Amino acid sequence: MGRSALLFLVGCLLGGCSSSQGEDGGPSATGQGLCMDSCPKTCAGDTDCNTSDGQMCCDYGSYGKACVAATDCPRFCGGDSECKTDKGETCCRPRLEVSDKLCLQPEDCMRFCSDNQDCKSDEGEQCCSVTKERFCSTNCPKGCSTSGDCDTQDDEVCCTTLKDAHNVLTVEGLCYRETEMSYPCPKKCTSSSDCDTAGGQLCCPDGYCADSCQKECSSNAQCDTSHGDFCCQTKALASPFWHW
Repeated sequence: MGRSALLFLVGCLLGGCSSSQGEDGGPSATGQGLCMDSCPKTCAGDTDCNTSDGQMCCDYGSYGKACVAATDCPRFCGGDSECKTDKGETCCRPRLEVSDKLCLQPEDCMRFCSDNQDCKSDEGEQCCSVTKERFCSTNCPKGCSTSGDCDTQDDEVCCTTLKDAHNVLTVEGLCYRETEMSYPCPKKCTSSSDCDTAGGQLCCPDGYCADSCQKECSSNAQCDTSHGDFCCQTKALASPFWHW
């Protein structure tokens, strides 16, 4: 499980899943590229991209630029005046772990609070307190330190490795029902013997067990070119806003 998948899990539990969230695939945690069978093109301007196919050169800030479909390019903003307010857009933060703001529809924005009075209590919202910045939700995550704090009869476990994804949590773990998520609670490892090797798991370079690992690389020679893989080093893929 790569770091972006881990962040995705935390995002799902804390603020809702985004269906357009990208998969792992950019430079690894060590800064190297990853072997892939396709890779977005880096660019300096729109003329470097296939504009006839709807691509544009999207600026991901410190993560560089890449050719993507114009609809997948995040529009960063500093205030509502930079957004299409006539179409209902507002300038807001979409997730807890990022400080950048995007032009989004209100339902895609995080709404922060100090207590329940700041939330839509008539719609069942509460002010969730498992994170440093509290937020409004109709389904607040439950904090835990052991699985005994969770509803084990309903298949909940206390997932403590989620705290490793970033430092927004104020609790040791979150009660986590794996049947509702795309991934199991990530398991940390130092070697494959820490993983379910009987089930085909490996300990990947990012320090988590997974069914398969993406291979780090610094050149195409390190990849399985006979199967069409090559070394993708497009930094934009590591952006939290990749295919937002």
